[in-house]
Amino acid sequence: MSHMEDVENIEVTEFDHYDSLDDELAGDHQVPSPPKERQLASMRLEAKVEAIIFASQRPLKASDILDILGDPTVGEGDIQLTLDQLVTQYEDRSGGFRLHYLKRLGYQFQTSESAGAIMERMFASRPRPISRAALETLAIIAYRQPVTRAEVEFIRGVDAGSIFKTLLERDLIKCVGRKEIVGRPMLFGTTDQFLTVFNLSSIKDLPPLESFQPSREMVQGAMARIEGGSADDLVDVEEYIADNTRGEYDGDDLAATLTGSHDQLDLDESVAGVADGANENSEVVVPDGDSLSPGGGDLDT
Repeated sequence: MSHMEDVENIEVTEFDHYDSLDDELAGDHQVPSPPKERQLASMRLEAKVEAIIFASQRPLKASDILDILGDPTVGEGDIQLTLDQLVTQYEDRSGGFRLHYLKRLGYQFQTSESAGAIMERMFASRPRPISRAALETLAIIAYRQPVTRAEVEFIRGVDAGSIFKTLLERDLIKCVGRKEIVGRPMLFGTTDQFLTVFNLSSIKDLPPLESFQPSREMVQGAMARIEGGSADDLVDVEEYIADNTRGEYDGDDLAATLTGSHDQLDLDESVAGVADGANENSEVVVPDGDSLSPGGGDLDT
């Protein structure tokens, strides 16, 4: 065999070796994944979805979970099916918490209604960061939105600057625009955080105002104990908060209020400050004392 033939045989043998190596890599013998990747691949989809929702600070939709997973082999339909199964599983086990769907917001773990008494006892020693006045103001905003600060103060009869600042810091209200009247005051409405804290799917789920109005029999009994009083002397809740107050607050009266002792510019500065440094994890307490923390699961009682 000549020297040239020896060289050709060596080259052919080397190329055959590389071809066989390529075939092996392209076949069943894949390069091992890093440990974390292998661990993630071994998890069931149900476990992944469960862990993501548990760790989230906010409700998540199926599309949100899909983005977090980043798995091209999993579709949004697979995520939704898994979510439906998890909801059923937690309902069937009747445990201390459940997987709850909040309309338009997504899925979130919440303590069950049956655990309400335990939660009250657990958080009984915590301070109440939201005052009754703030809750009354929040109720007016919720039912009248969009509403200006001056309109809220007209209804309550007191300055509400500090209360508005507190509600903005708690992310319970937000500026939704400006009213096209003299001074163009800011309009306020409730936030998604408000819906989450009070376990509402939408503002339409708020109880009707007439449900807060006492029966005429109750009014007559109370007024009978007041000399010279009658049922007609009481203010109607619906009329006080709802439509008829809108027409009473415009023109010169509104302009005078906006330029009065509580200047609207102060609130504009407060809103700007809150937008830069609002604490999204601030605790909020509902009227009956149930302590609720964003991201920690809402208390359902």
